[in-house]
Amino acid sequence: AKDWSLFSPVLGEWVEARRERARLVDASRPSYDVLLDDYSPGLTADRVVELFGPLRLSIAELLRDLRTHGVAPEASWLHGDYDVERQAALCREVAVALGFDLQRGRLDVSVHPF
Repeated sequence: AKDWSLFSPVLGEWVEARRERARLVDASRPSYDVLLDDYSPGLTADRVVELFGPLRLSIAELLRDLRTHGVAPEASWLHGDYDVERQAALCREVAVALGFDLQRGRLDVSVHPF
């Protein structure tokens, strides 16, 4: 699971396939912009940089500070046995409160990959 050399070639093939797809869909636009349309229609790489660029430095500073002076949080709650239906209901409630449109997207229960 931690051997990058096993994963790297497959990732490279996947990235190249996505780039080729973007070229086939719209060769006049940057590949990332074309691919973003799958998940956030109209969003561009420039807008992503505009939105998240300012956070980059402050997050890096926060992480440095936490690594130097922080205390690891108590995390036993991460390993509990929690009701899936109640979690799904909470996620749905939060998503709707944040403006998620259930007519334009869906929320599914799935196994977390890690």
